[in-house]
Amino acid sequence: MRRILVTAFTASALALAACGSDTDAAPTGGASPAADGEAAATASACGEAVAVSKTGVSGFDAGVENLLKVALEGDEAKADAAEKEFRAVLTGWSDKLTALAAEPVAADVKVALTDGAATVKKIADPNDNTPVNAAKEELAGVADKIGAACA
Repeated sequence: MRRILVTAFTASALALAACGSDTDAAPTGGASPAADGEAAATASACGEAVAVSKTGVSGFDAGVENLLKVALEGDEAKADAAEKEFRAVLTGWSDKLTALAAEPVAADVKVALTDGAATVKKIADPNDNTPVNAAKEELAGVADKIGAACA
């Protein structure tokens, strides 16, 4: 079951990694150049992080379904490949959040990105035994926390 969960999650993460940001918010005048730079970096990072996280959460169910389907087929090589793909998607999501947190973003956004990356990475770990429903809730929490920090 853990393999299925991981594979499904990886598929979701790959879908998320493929998403970009459509947000090109311009900084408002009056602030210092450093503050303008932080505001622009924060807006850009938020746009990407929110999109990637929403895609990851929505793709989670499809990924789990695929893992179950492949597992029921009984082809262990195919199941292993599906699990690796699932984990790769999750790792991609985690890596993207980590990269965004490394940018000069607002402190609360940095915390949300860093915590989110750690949660996704934990669920992607082959040794993680988080039940599917709990993993889905944790991942939804990642998206919610990032959305709240970016609001």
